[in-house]
Amino acid sequence: MPSISVIIPTYNRPRQLAMCLRALEGVDFPRGRFEVIVVDDGGSVPVEITHTLDVTVVRQRNAGPGAARNAGAQRARGRCLVFLDDDCLPEPGWLAALTARLEKGWPEAVAGETVNGCPDNLYDCVSHLLSYHQYDRYKDDPAAVGFLATNNFAMQADLFCAVGGFRSDLTLAYEDREFCDRWLRLGYRLTYEPEAVVRHCRSMTLRSFCRQHWTYGRMASRYYNLAPSRIRRSLPRFYFDIAQRAMREHRGWNRAPILALLAASQLIALSGFLRETIR
Repeated sequence: MPSISVIIPTYNRPRQLAMCLRALEGVDFPRGRFEVIVVDDGGSVPVEITHTLDVTVVRQRNAGPGAARNAGAQRARGRCLVFLDDDCLPEPGWLAALTARLEKGWPEAVAGETVNGCPDNLYDCVSHLLSYHQYDRYKDDPAAVGFLATNNFAMQADLFCAVGGFRSDLTLAYEDREFCDRWLRLGYRLTYEPEAVVRHCRSMTLRSFCRQHWTYGRMASRYYNLAPSRIRRSLPRFYFDIAQRAMREHRGWNRAPILALLAASQLIALSGFLRETIR
């Protein structure tokens, strides 16, 4: 029986899923020790598995990635659950780095390092900055970990069940933040493992960039209705730090488009937030 279950939700992205599974074939970890569970979240494109991994395909009606991860966890046979997105490509040492932490038996959830797999795509660069800016703090101050994203996330299966899994009403985003809130309230720890690296390959367009941040805004409205105390109180400092980092890391880009996209992403998210709040 495998000790690790890798759970991948997917929705109409056969090319990305194929690349993800191909990368999983290359991880430096014994094949017999892990299984892969792909959860088809009601997509219209059939999921076809042509790889040599131990893969189980679970199909459900479209309910969002949180519900898909829950469905995968219900079918998992491993003592530890590892969540990976279908557009993420794990490096060879990724799974070994995560499981080395989990097998110590500590009551903690672990997330690895997520790097931008499309560094020449300006939309990807800006979205990556917004999503993972706070991870830099975790390297120097592990006690500061208060949120971890689910695209590169692992924990013991019994603790996942004890917390109650992901909320299915946060259908497209923020299910990870709400899960981390409950995890911490129960006295468990969140930890960061920079050696567990995946490359996030979104290849965004202007349309997908706008759609993503509109969705973030909508789900933020639902999330803050559940947890009003989590509303960020230091927004000016947060955006100032992001702008500084953008200028430092992307000097080859014209600075005006970066700052414009940062501002546009927040205006779009605010529109989605207000729309959902009014509804």
